Amino acid sequence: MRLQTNLPERSLTMITKELLSQLNDRQQFFLTWIYNECVNNHWITKSNIDISKVVNIPESTVEKYLKLLDQLHLIVRSSERVQDFLTREWRTASRKITLNPKAFDPKLIAMERDHRIKSLLDLIDSSDFMQAQASHIMEKRGLNTG
Repeated sequence: MRLQTNLPERSLTMITKELLSQLNDRQQFFLTWIYNECVNNHWITKSNIDISKVVNIPESTVEKYLKLLDQLHLIVRSSERVQDFLTREWRTASRKITLNPKAFDPKLIAMERDHRIKSLLDLIDSSDFMQAQASHIMEKRGLNTG
């Protein structure tokens, strides 16, 4: 029986079925979102609040999922904390979430990123895209497209 997952097949070479079977559908969706964000942007720097708005799950659940994915060694989380000089409170200055290179082959991620960029460039270079953009601009400006 083949495992059904939302992750691209090329990246499953280093992830076992047993490992993914530990994730429910929502957690697999969350991992897929992280995968796509990391392919598109190399890493994620969003706060849990921002992530929860994007993926439409509660902030506390985002933290639980991140903790689980970190424990399963699917992601790597890092953060930099600083102490406020006046209040002496510690706060997170920056954070970064990346795919674990032991679970996701960086060469495959780079190939996926290149493929996505080339596909977008091909779309932009097409005359249909340029015509649609020109029509959209003319319509917004109230110019007659006929």
